[in-house]
Amino acid sequence: MQDYDNENNNNGDGSMVILHVYELQPDKSGVRPEDISRTDRALLLVSGLLPTIGMGAYHTSIEVMDLKYTFAGNAGVMCGRANGPDVGVPKGAKGPIQQIPLGKCLRSKQELIDIIKRLSTLFYTRTSYNIMHRNCNHFTETLATCLVVNDPKCPLQTFPRWLNRLANTGALVMKKDQNVVECNILDEARIACGY
Repeated sequence: MQDYDNENNNNGDGSMVILHVYELQPDKSGVRPEDISRTDRALLLVSGLLPTIGMGAYHTSIEVMDLKYTFAGNAGVMCGRANGPDVGVPKGAKGPIQQIPLGKCLRSKQELIDIIKRLSTLFYTRTSYNIMHRNCNHFTETLATCLVVNDPKCPLQTFPRWLNRLANTGALVMKKDQNVVECNILDEARIACGY
């Protein structure tokens, strides 16, 4: 994770926490239609249909204090400038398709740094990514809960529930790998906040 600690001295006095939403789509760049496999054709069909029934696949990041944070497989927590190139956005993703204000940040810059360090070492490591049980949407909801909710025992009401609907549905019907630790937003937010 790149460190911008000394470049921004915002004291967290109510800066807005913004959720950036990207729609995940298969990467079709440079591929002729006749060369697309049956599996990829099915994925293209499903990725076109699922959002219309509220089951789309999405990538998210959190913008706060002029920085943007996300979580990606094999990379862990990633940080970039809010006005710079997007970090951790999968190839072929469309967007951001939405930028959703989640609330005002109740934490100082130092508290944000401490929260990110706890999240990235305890829960969102380079090897902990799981598409259904611990993905970027789990991370952004946990981080936003830490930043916007005064008492992290209470769920963040402004976080869109539809973002992780596909992963949550998949988790219900697919067998869970015994090595996967399921995300618990409220418990992890409480620990990340130092409670």
